[in-house]
Amino acid sequence: MPKFQPISFRTTEALFDYLPTQELEVLLFLRDLILESIPGVQEKIAYNVPFYYKFRRILYLWPGAVPWGKVPEGSVQVGFCDGYLLDNTVSFLEKGNRKQIRSVSFQKINEIDVPLLKSYIFQAVALDASKRKP
Repeated sequence: MPKFQPISFRTTEALFDYLPTQELEVLLFLRDLILESIPGVQEKIAYNVPFYYKFRRILYLWPGAVPWGKVPEGSVQVGFCDGYLLDNTVSFLEKGNRKQIRSVSFQKINEIDVPLLKSYIFQAVALDASKRKP
């Protein structure tokens, strides 16, 4: 069976080594924001990009240099796995080609509205906790 991606990363470090400088800087900034905002979050590589879990998948970071994600090169996408359930009245998140996911992309660190992005991260964490199986 053929692979659907021409590359394969087993660790975040391997991904970091692969990325162009601009995408790496944005990805690392977003990664630090996620790790600081979600105590005890687990980071795992899936589909060749980092996903962040507590009880279920909460969100991911998809750099444009990683094929298959349809993210423009030079950008890093923050995708919320159950984003369709988040309050998006300010239209911060975009609907993609997947029914449940909502995302936002950044090319530079200074484009990131940190307080607004954190509010979506906190919403996603609360949603994740509410879906926890007893």
